[in-house]
Amino acid sequence: MTKRQGFQRQISRFCLNLEAEFDRDFHQSSTLLCGDEWA
Repeated sequence: MTKRQGFQRQISRFCLNLEAEFDRDFHQSSTLLCGDEWA
């Protein structure tokens, strides 16, 4: 696995954690960090 792939995996995990821990109002703002696929 390349460094870039590892970094993307960390970002994905971070975004999933945001989704799990916060309500939808906060999660909507997290799409600014994480991209539309996390909406």
